[in-house]
Amino acid sequence: MRRSHTILILCVLVIAVTIITHVGMLVGPFSEIDDLDTIAEHPAVLQNSVASFLSHSTSPHMGLYVPVTQSLWHVLSWTARLDKPDAIGLFFSPLPFRIASLTVFALSGVALLVLASRLGLSMLGMTVAALVFVVHPVQVESVAWMGQDDRQCWDPLGERIDIHTFWSLHWSLFEHFNGLTEADPFARLVRFAEDVTGLTAPEPLTLDRSLLRQGAFENSIIAGLEARAGGSPAGLPSLWEDHPPQRFTLDPMPAPDEHALLTRYLMHRFLCPTFYLWFADPRYLLTTMFAMLARYRIERERGFDALGAVRQLDRFFVHSATGASLFATESTFEPWRAMACLARSVIVE
Repeated sequence: MRRSHTILILCVLVIAVTIITHVGMLVGPFSEIDDLDTIAEHPAVLQNSVASFLSHSTSPHMGLYVPVTQSLWHVLSWTARLDKPDAIGLFFSPLPFRIASLTVFALSGVALLVLASRLGLSMLGMTVAALVFVVHPVQVESVAWMGQDDRQCWDPLGERIDIHTFWSLHWSLFEHFNGLTEADPFARLVRFAEDVTGLTAPEPLTLDRSLLRQGAFENSIIAGLEARAGGSPAGLPSLWEDHPPQRFTLDPMPAPDEHALLTRYLMHRFLCPTFYLWFADPRYLLTTMFAMLARYRIERERGFDALGAVRQLDRFFVHSATGASLFATESTFEPWRAMACLARSVIVE
C-alpha cells in the first residue's frame, strides 16, 4: 500500500516536471514543416465531413499511414477551428493540438514510470528513468538515422570507418565552435576542414554583388571554381534557386551580431545533424556547412535580415535534397573546397 502511494506521488511529480519543462511549447504557431501538411492544410481535415474523417483509415497521406494519429488530429480540429482565417490564412488554432501533445507526452512518462516499477526497478531508478525521458533534449530522428548499423561511413580519404570514428570527427568539429559567440564561423570552419582533410582551402572568389542577388545562376562562377578548387558540383546552380520565404515571421528582436548568430546556428546543426540522412560522411558535412554559409550570403543580398536568412537555411538544406546535390562522392575534386571558395567570396559592386 505504501509503495502504491509513493508511485502515485511520483506520477504527479513526472507530470509536473513535464509541464514545467515543456510549457513553452504551448505558445507559437504551427510548425512550418509537417504541421501544415498533416494538420492545418490537410484536405481531409479542412473538408471536415464523415467521409473525410473515415478516409484516414483507408488511405495514406504524404506517404504515411497513421490512421489513429490522423483521426485524433481530425477530432482535435473540431475544437481548434476558427470562425475566420487568421493573419496567415489558417482556419485552426495550434493550441488544442499542443495541449494534446503535451498531455500524451506527460502520460508517456507516467507509463514509463509504472513499467519500470513492474520490472522491479528501485524507487530511485524508476524516478530517474522517467524524469530523463520527459526532459531529454535528444532529437530522436537524427539518433535513429545515425544509430543504424547499415550506415555507410567514410573518412575524407575514402576509406571505410566505423560509426564511432565518424562521431569522433563530428564532435571534434563541434568543439571548434563550442563556447564561441563572436568568432568568425567562416574561418573556424576552414581551419577544421584543413585539419581533417590535410588540404588547403582555395582562395576566395571575387564576385559582383549582382551575381548573388539575382535568381539565375551564371556559368562564370563555375569557371572561377574550376580555376581555384579544381571543379564544381553538378548541382551548384540549385544554390541560386529562389525559395519562398518562411510563412511565419519572428517577433521583433535586437539585431544579433551576424558572426555570433551563424556560430550558434552551426553549433545547433552539429548537435542535431538531421542532414545526415543522405550521407554519413565528414566531407558531406563540410560541403553542406560551407554551402549553407554561401546560401546565407545569397539570402542576405536578396534582402533578408540575419535572422530571416538563417531561417531560410533550414528550409533550403535540412528539409530538402540540396545538400546531396552539391556533394559528389565519385568526383576527382573535394566539393567542400569549392563551397568554401564560394562561401568566402569577396563581394564587389
